[in-house]
Amino acid sequence: MTSFPPTGILLFTIVNASFIVFLGSSSGSKLKGPELSIKGAQHIIRAGQTLNLTCRGEMVHSWSLPEAPSKESTRLKVIQYACGRNGRQFCSSLTLSRAQANDTGYYSCKYASSAVKKKTESTVYIFINDTGSPFVELHSNIPKIIHMTDGGEMIIPCRVTAPDIAVTLKKVS
Repeated sequence: MTSFPPTGILLFTIVNASFIVFLGSSSGSKLKGPELSIKGAQHIIRAGQTLNLTCRGEMVHSWSLPEAPSKESTRLKVIQYACGRNGRQFCSSLTLSRAQANDTGYYSCKYASSAVKKKTESTVYIFINDTGSPFVELHSNIPKIIHMTDGGEMIIPCRVTAPDIAVTLKKVS
């Protein structure tokens, strides 16, 4: 059985398809904001590997993930636990097994309260490098054929599974 810090109760719940939330109370520690175990703006793993991310914070935090790894997926596991000195911080470990190209995207840990006056979110872009699938599949609500009017601006969705893949847009007459 997991023991929790004496400063509050830690509960686990799943909220809609976008967030995994931990409910509890502040622990009074001195973190500047939630901290991820992976430092830097991006990280690369190969397809088929396991992604392990840990978030450590002084209060309630939630995970925001790309659309692909469903919260109901057996490949995704999130475990919460007390951590830090005297167990007064809130930690959670996210494990995504058998990573796939479509799992590429932003993984964020953020405080649930917007009343915090410090950094409230830590984010890392995870590339799942798959040489057999160099592009992240488009969401079904984005058309495969894009029509444009002269003089208009548009963003063409083209996400890759590795940062070193060069993509060139060509106009076909």
